[in-house]
Amino acid sequence: MDILKKYINNIINIRQELKNVDKKQLWSYDDFSNPGIDEIKIKEFEKDMHLILPNKYRDFLKVVNGWKNFWHGVDLFSIEDFKDKELMNYTKEAIELLYIDDNSLFPIGIAKEDIDLFTIIKTGYKDEGTIIWFAGCEVERYKDFNEFLKGIYILLEDDVIDFKNDIY
Repeated sequence: MDILKKYINNIINIRQELKNVDKKQLWSYDDFSNPGIDEIKIKEFEKDMHLILPNKYRDFLKVVNGWKNFWHGVDLFSIEDFKDKELMNYTKEAIELLYIDDNSLFPIGIAKEDIDLFTIIKTGYKDEGTIIWFAGCEVERYKDFNEFLKGIYILLEDDVIDFKNDIY
């Protein structure tokens, strides 16, 4: 859990640095993460959704239950977001547009103004816990949620460099 909290804090800090160098305000860097939830709420959610979440994602939910503007307009879902019919219909449409027909995948985040979709391979399937990022096609795979957070941090770090070099 300590490594998870380290990655979360690193992302929060790099987003603050990005906010300072993004003079054009291309993205929102306001930290809209929600407080974590307890094991009881996670188990209730799993029961409602008929699934068991991978352990590292469960750990994340205990620290952060959803995160608006997590990465370039992509929101990571809170468990409450799954009750938002409009958001879930939008997510379903995005999955269909990407021609993803895989029962092993569970959506964990989406961009409302772009084509990014983050999914996780559910427990009980080959490569469970793997995060797959789609944006028109598969962009990246991360072996688990911690690696996903580390990967996003590296991308945000690259953005800082790009802003400092006037690439954006």
